[in-house]
Amino acid sequence: MACLEIKVAILNLIWKQSQNSDKTIYQFTMNDIDGKPVNFSQFKGKTILIVNVASKCGYTSQYKELQAFYDQNKEKDFVILGFPANNFMGQEPGTNDDIKSFCSKITA
Repeated sequence: MACLEIKVAILNLIWKQSQNSDKTIYQFTMNDIDGKPVNFSQFKGKTILIVNVASKCGYTSQYKELQAFYDQNKEKDFVILGFPANNFMGQEPGTNDDIKSFCSKITA
């Protein structure tokens, strides 16, 4: 199964589970790639695209397209939140610094 198909299946599972909860995304805080906390409430009123990313995934060519899509829509209260994950066949084995460097190079 391709990376994208796996992500869609997981998102469907999370969506079904979240329908039984009174929590919203705006109640969560996660650390960014530099270890700084990001409270999702700061994105209230914006359109959020959440993307699972992995440097070694065959879909990394989409990073440039994601950056272009963001650049075209950022003035319309649009954000993309990328979450690196190594739990899909070891496709994100690097450290946060490795990931940050890789993403900076591929979107340049």
